[in-house]
Amino acid sequence: MPTIDHCLYQIRRVLEVADGHEAAYVARSRIGRLINSCLHITAKAAGVRAPDFPCRFQAPPYSSQQLVDLTTLCNQIYDLSRTLAQPSEPLEARWTAGWQDLRASLMAMEHALLELKATS
Repeated sequence: MPTIDHCLYQIRRVLEVADGHEAAYVARSRIGRLINSCLHITAKAAGVRAPDFPCRFQAPPYSSQQLVDLTTLCNQIYDLSRTLAQPSEPLEARWTAGWQDLRASLMAMEHALLELKATS
């Protein structure tokens, strides 16, 4: 079962791709693993079954605002990664410009996970 610390580690690994330390095509799989891990945490806390694969997810209506916010960030990062992390596009201007939005979402996710960890 993924932990918050593991998700924080995965965020750092995705950001390494953005900083150019690794090949850009690695981004898609790292983002997928990150989303899947965070959704498992969210689903477990909400008492529902987690999706098997990275996807858009809706927190149950009775979920805490923290879980809703984390789910929203997962969906946002998932959507951004569908257009940014295509293996054939790593050097295009769209990749470079789009990473700004993705980086902001990743930093927001990191903050949300740290808040969730503090309240757990």
